Amino acid sequence: MKKHKLSEIKQWSEMYIKTLTFISVAKHFGIHHTVVARNLRRYKKQLNVRFSNEIKQDLSSKNLKQCIGCNKTKSCNQFHKHSQSSDGLYPTCKICTNQRNRTWDKNNPDKKQLASKKWTKNNPSKVKENRRRWHSKNKIKENKRCKQWRKNNPEKFKQSRKMSKAKHPHTDRKYVAHRRATDIKYKIASNLRSRLSHAIKRNHKNGSAIKDLGCSMEQLKTYLEKQFYPHPQTGEIMSWKNYGHSGWHIDHIIPLASFDITQKKELKKACNYTNLQPLWAEDHFRKSSNERLK
Repeated sequence: MKKHKLSEIKQWSEMYIKTLTFISVAKHFGIHHTVVARNLRRYKKQLNVRFSNEIKQDLSSKNLKQCIGCNKTKSCNQFHKHSQSSDGLYPTCKICTNQRNRTWDKNNPDKKQLASKKWTKNNPSKVKENRRRWHSKNKIKENKRCKQWRKNNPEKFKQSRKMSKAKHPHTDRKYVAHRRATDIKYKIASNLRSRLSHAIKRNHKNGSAIKDLGCSMEQLKTYLEKQFYPHPQTGEIMSWKNYGHSGWHIDHIIPLASFDITQKKELKKACNYTNLQPLWAEDHFRKSSNERLK
């Protein structure tokens, strides 16, 4: 068995103090790790060497841990949990771990995609919880992004709403019922839109929907017809046959939300025929999205 000089072993100890692993010292000096371990234990007191398990125990009692990535001593909450390690924590701190993961993801995009798909498939409840938690923390940012998407994709949004209503009819009805019960302005506005649409389709001559228009139903129809315009994409001409959800809508030029419609005077201004115009569904959805973004 080869004997090593104390000066050699001192160099090993200096490197061990930095890395806290026998293997890294052995690789650097080209010797077997058992040789490093045996000699450092032999000259432990002489070289004032503290082994990793001693340091770990000392740090652990103070709720601290040394990162093997950056060699910095940090609070235990700066390390991710690891069920298979002796102390229940990763050997590298969150910053080093995240940096290493980002580098791996960048160098292995295909493997990353496959791993993500597999994890998502096997952990649906965790995926749902993570999304809920992220949305809760980034509510303003996410709402802004969704509003912008609705503004840029009115047709897709319309189709999405249709599918959602068909898939969850009870949820949609519950939301509307709750909103009508708790928001008086929403309830009045809904009633106004519904009564006006019903009156036009049934060609009513009088009633609450007609009373606040400031003109007769025939006059309103003539007023709207003068503003008919072709569809920007298809060139389709507006008519009373294509009036409705997927055709064209009657829009309040100044939105109902801009008025205090609980006050009679404000209500009359909002409902007056001069505040109405025909808009194709896409234009109407786009305008509504813009108003919500303001």
